[in-house]
Order: sequence, then C-alpha cells, then structure tokens
Amino acid sequence: MFQIFANKIISNTFWLLSAQFLTKVISFGYNIFLARSLGPEFYGLFIFGLTLFGIVGAISDFGLARFLTRDLAKTPKDASKFTSQIFTLTSILSALSIIALILALTIFDKNYQRIIVGVVMLTTVFPNSLAQVITGAFVALEKLRYVAQALIFLNLTVTLFGVLAIFVWNLQITGVVLGFLAAHFLYFLMLYLFLSYEKISLTPIIDFKLWQKFLKSSAPYAVLTVLGLIYFRIDFILLTYLRGE
Repeated sequence: MFQIFANKIISNTFWLLSAQFLTKVISFGYNIFLARSLGPEFYGLFIFGLTLFGIVGAISDFGLARFLTRDLAKTPKDASKFTSQIFTLTSILSALSIIALILALTIFDKNYQRIIVGVVMLTTVFPNSLAQVITGAFVALEKLRYVAQALIFLNLTVTLFGVLAIFVWNLQITGVVLGFLAAHFLYFLMLYLFLSYEKISLTPIIDFKLWQKFLKSSAPYAVLTVLGLIYFRIDFILLTYLRGE
C-alpha cells in the first residue's frame, strides 16, 4: 500500500516538474521570438491582450476550479456529477463575463487594432476557463500526467501557430492572437478527451441553490487570484491606454 502511494507521488511530481520546466523554456523562447518579430508596439499590444486574458479569466472562473479541486478530493466517487455542476456554472459565468466585456471594449475603445486583440483574447477566456475546470478535477483525482501533457501541448501549439502566423501567413499580431485562441480550443479538447478516457462524463446540470453555495465557497479563491493578478499585471493595461493612439 505504501509503495503504491509512493509511486503515485513520484509519478505526479515527475510529470508536474517536467511540464513546468518545458513550458517555462518554451514560453521564454517564444516571447523572445515575438519581441523581435513584432517590434515594441505590437509586442506591447500582445502583452496587453495577455494581461486582459489573465485578469478576466480569473474573474469569470470565480475560483470554481480551485473549489472543485478541494471538494472533489474528498469525494472522488462523485467526479462526474460534481465536475458537471461546476462545468455548467463556469460555462455560464464565463460566457456572460466575456460578452459584457467585449461589448464594453467595442463601445469605449477607439483603437481598432486594440479592439481586435482584446476581443480575440477575451474569447480565449472561454475555452481556457472550461479547461481549468477539467484540470481542477484531474488535480483532485491525482491524475497530474494529463494536466502536464495538456500544458506542454498548449505551449507547443501556441508557439507553432505564432511562428506560422508571422513567417508563413504574414498575419503579424492578428495571426498571433488567433493562434493563441485556436491553441486554447485544442487544449480544452485534449483535456476533454482525457476526461472521457477516464470515464468521467460532462452533462449540463442546473441547480441554482447549489450554485449559490458553490459561489459562496469559491469567493475567497476568486478574490485572492484577482487581486494578485491586478497587482502584478494592471500596469500593462494602464500603460497601453495612457500611451494613447
């Protein structure tokens, strides 16, 4: 029994450390490539979109993925039901948040290029939020190899699409953010396939009383995440708008 437990810890640690190392290396190289290829103006626009993606993603998720990890770890036999409930709620919250912010961006922002980048990056929040729910379930079930493989795949596809957008399709910043969106849809699809392989089904479940309980419990996670992102990232958005046209 102890040996099985030890092997699981070693396996999960290996996958997690490998994924973190590879994704850091890939991201570092890709950011250098983008900075050199796009130039300061368009690279700054990309960072603006990336920051918007991170902050809105945390708001629309509302800490539900972390809440799922904590509670599902206590009752793993309810994986399908619990994950489906959180998945449904996250889908609705993400969609509403994204639609509201896209409307606000298109109404109040007058910079055409910034609107395009913002809309695409905000749209990317949707598949990413759903992917984070599945990731939360895998972490609770101690299936970190799926999380690691999907993260490596995501970083590789983002890099591949970005390089193709600049060198092959000649789409520059527009192609880079569209590639970012496409990579996240594939990332979600990959995680969904892993979930199906583990015989965990996702079916829409609507229970308003239970959702209220979920949101109340997940609120501390959401507040801490949003405050952290705003503290470390809001300067990129402010500088983008203060710079003007």
